[in-house]
Amino acid sequence: MRNNSLYFGAPVADSQGIALATRGTSEVGSNVQVVSNLIYFGAGHNHHHCFDTTGVTLANFTAFNNNLCFHAAKNGRYSVLHASLTNAKAASFDTVGLDVDPRLVAAPALSNNWSMALKPDSPAMNAGHASLSSAGDRALLARPLPADIGAREYSLSGDRLAPAAPGGMWVD
Repeated sequence: MRNNSLYFGAPVADSQGIALATRGTSEVGSNVQVVSNLIYFGAGHNHHHCFDTTGVTLANFTAFNNNLCFHAAKNGRYSVLHASLTNAKAASFDTVGLDVDPRLVAAPALSNNWSMALKPDSPAMNAGHASLSSAGDRALLARPLPADIGAREYSLSGDRLAPAAPGGMWVD
């Protein structure tokens, strides 16, 4: 799981960003990498979280770092197991993660092709994992190092259009 961008404009109860939890007989496995993901929760219900790692230990991961988890209303949790990024860091999860406003150009909408483009002063810029971030961004262009957190690499030439999402869904 690397360089994903998830946006919840008005989260409802139990909204979650990335779930890597053990459920029933399903196993997460080993050598899992969770790096350089941007998860944004707007104002909404107060029971939401960026990550669910229930039943999974740090030993399952080769990397869990450089993620940005932001709650605009300051009312969500970092994960099911950790109330805040500070708590997660104390357990060695996301030790260089961020919990600040990513400074998006605009809220994703049909009119901007569901863009999660970053402003020039975004803390997500150049904050991605140095060696495990994906080589290309959502627009299929190469990422310079250090990479940005999220699916879209900042561009001085403006927002680049990405391939259209499949009908009924969008991914950035």
